[in-house]
Amino acid sequence: MATKLHCRPSALLGASDPWVAFCTDRAIFTFGTTIENAMDEAENRLPSSAKDQAHNRARQRVLDEYLGVELSEQKQRFRSVSG
Repeated sequence: MATKLHCRPSALLGASDPWVAFCTDRAIFTFGTTIENAMDEAENRLPSSAKDQAHNRARQRVLDEYLGVELSEQKQRFRSVSG
C-alpha cells in the first residue's frame, strides 16, 4: 500500500504519536505480507498449465477467507437448479 500510494498507512489514518504510527504500520505490513504469502501458495499449488483466471480465482479465495467473505455473499457464477 505504501509503495503504490507513496504514503505510510499511519499517515493515511492520521496517527500523530510515533509509537502508534509504528505499531499501525507494522500491523498492516504483517497482515498484508501474510495474505500475500498465502495467495502465492494457493497460486503455486495450481498446475503450470492453469489459465490466468484460475490463478486469479485462487488468490481471490484466499483473500475472501481472510476477510471473512461468506460464499453466500459472493456473486453466483452458475444458475441454481431447483427441483
